[in-house]
Amino acid sequence: VMTSGPSELRVIFNSKQHIEVGSPVMVLGNPCGKVTEIAEHHAVIRIQPICRSLLRDGSVALTATRAISNNQIGRALEVISPNGNAPLLANDDEIKGYSSFSDYWRNV
Repeated sequence: VMTSGPSELRVIFNSKQHIEVGSPVMVLGNPCGKVTEIAEHHAVIRIQPICRSLLRDGSVALTATRAISNNQIGRALEVISPNGNAPLLANDDEIKGYSSFSDYWRNV
């Protein structure tokens, strides 16, 4: 099975985020990957093959608090992709990360 789109992306933040290695990555509300590396101002995320074609130029990541299992609340990265026919992202591309939906709306 051939897949298009990135298997790994770097999310660049303006400040340190409260996410951890292993935090889930969500796309369209569905689990699509995990955070695999954290540094002061970036995170590396690994994307499952089934979700790779959803990640397009102009995608952003938002840190969100959400239910990550039946009994746990935790931090996740919500990746939001633009509608339309923007080019697919490639491996090791960078996307902008925001600490919250409010932070995103203040900066667009």
